[in-house]
Amino acid sequence: GAEMVSAGARALGTGSYAPLAAALLLIFVLGFFLDWLEIVVIALPVLATALVAAGAGGQLGNAQLAGCWIGALFAIALQTSFLTPPFGYALFLVHGATRGEVPMADVWRGAMPYVVLQLLALLAVAALPELATSLPAQLLDLSIPKGPKFSD
Repeated sequence: GAEMVSAGARALGTGSYAPLAAALLLIFVLGFFLDWLEIVVIALPVLATALVAAGAGGQLGNAQLAGCWIGALFAIALQTSFLTPPFGYALFLVHGATRGEVPMADVWRGAMPYVVLQLLALLAVAALPELATSLPAQLLDLSIPKGPKFSD
């Protein structure tokens, strides 16, 4: 299965954003129907590994940072899918908190600005991977070596 996904990612083009966009779209659609646990445990490892193998995040110079960036993108896409119809698990929680006094259509309309903001955040993290990788690179020392950390 992992080899087939890797071959599919490579067929979409190495070094381009097409495999990453396809994987994010798949995660987004899976979030409509599945709980987050199944997606994170089953889809995320297979897709992230295939994307890194296909060259996604190659500009970061490190496979661990590429995986971190892809994981952040997946998390944003998954959270966004929980705020959109047809199911919108988070929206049902809001509807339940109002004890049914607010119609579901109003809850969906009220969530749309947040969906737009999350999609903008997704685009920002996709365009500027440093938003998701700068802190892990510093804390875990995963960045490209830049010389000694301490000078005498």
